[in-house]
Amino acid sequence: MTAQPVSAPRIEAVLFSFTKTEINVMRLISAHWQKMYACHEIDRGEPVGLTLYSVWSPSFTLEKLSQQPSFRTDRVTSECYDVGSIGAQLSFPLCTWELDMLSAMVNFAIRGQLNRFLLTDKGVMADVVGSHFTQSWTCNSTAIAVAEKLDLLRSVAGLFSGHSGYAFALQRVERLQGVEAV
Repeated sequence: MTAQPVSAPRIEAVLFSFTKTEINVMRLISAHWQKMYACHEIDRGEPVGLTLYSVWSPSFTLEKLSQQPSFRTDRVTSECYDVGSIGAQLSFPLCTWELDMLSAMVNFAIRGQLNRFLLTDKGVMADVVGSHFTQSWTCNSTAIAVAEKLDLLRSVAGLFSGHSGYAFALQRVERLQGVEAV
């Protein structure tokens, strides 16, 4: 009698959940960054808030996550709204690009570099509350855990149902709360 290889179950998707605490921490990071970015736009003589309404607003992404804090990764669209069109992000479903941007922002925050996020000219934004607030995210355990969760989400969001990338992601899932294979 020959032993048959055990086949691993096919993973259709990864179910992500964000707690209110995690969303609130991301909102705090977002609010701090948006204040700095608005001051940066004023300093440069640019229209205040235009980037937030035409390129990406973390508030809009976080509102989508608040309305649906649990979702399957295969249901996140890999298409993107029309970047540059004012308000396009509002009516578009949650997309991978928004999650990439959110992840990048939170990662800049936990490295103490939130005042450099989204600056293409290697500049630094003035800390509107003080550098202690920008540095506070480096030791915030919730912010660090959310950054790790968002990094995992970036690797699997938008993949089609049953993609082999889900199996690799499960190796990291056991350490994170609010993430399950479905």
